[in-house]
Amino acid sequence: MTQKPTRQTVCGAIAALLLSSCATGPRVIVSKFPSPDFRLVVEELADVDGVVQVQRRFRVLADGTCSYARASAQLVDPETGITLPVFSILSVYQLMGINVRLLARKLHKQQLGVLTQAEIGGVLDQSRRWRISYRAANTQSELVVGGQINRLLVGIFNVINNHVPPGEGFALQGLSGDPDPVSYSNIQAPVASVQGALGAYSGLLLARPAEADLLLETFALACTAKDRKFAAELLARFSALPPPSTPVPGVPTVTAASLQGMLR
Repeated sequence: MTQKPTRQTVCGAIAALLLSSCATGPRVIVSKFPSPDFRLVVEELADVDGVVQVQRRFRVLADGTCSYARASAQLVDPETGITLPVFSILSVYQLMGINVRLLARKLHKQQLGVLTQAEIGGVLDQSRRWRISYRAANTQSELVVGGQINRLLVGIFNVINNHVPPGEGFALQGLSGDPDPVSYSNIQAPVASVQGALGAYSGLLLARPAEADLLLETFALACTAKDRKFAAELLARFSALPPPSTPVPGVPTVTAASLQGMLR
């Protein structure tokens, strides 16, 4: 014969459930944004006398570290004609965790990482173009736009432009609407200083000593600052890195030999 539950046993079961809930604590929901490998790089490139030059670069990493840089000059290897931007106009800042999560989520919602070059069309104007390199959740993509911006990219660039310093941004033909309406008070305007930028990039390299872009950016500044010893050290560190698996179309690959030419 099955015994019916009494009021006492039901209350005991509820109390036990409540105690169990209190013991384990509230459930913590972990956001999937940003992924540990999140990385966003946006560049403005110009064709100057047949040579592709990077004139502006914005980078965001998963920990919220941002750098926004404009080139004041170009370092040139006289033998190959390969150039490196001298990013002496620089702002380095840190986004709070919640702001990085929002940025990563918004870019994901705008389909960045899913959009293909075929969907946004070809590069209509080679004289000035913009390149987005994006990595998240073990996937990597790259988009290049020149001329009239495709409508699929308008929201993406509006989000990006909201995270650069005041008065800065990427001005593409046909980009309409306002930047994403979120205000950040801790983003400082870029400062023009070769020594200051060299110090800032040296600090970034401490946390990421094997990142090729940072090594090249710091190398160009060290050469400009006439710090030959530090530049030679950076060249040796760059030479030890594996070559890029996917060279950028239309942009010459920087080699150790070309860096040696710049160092002379």
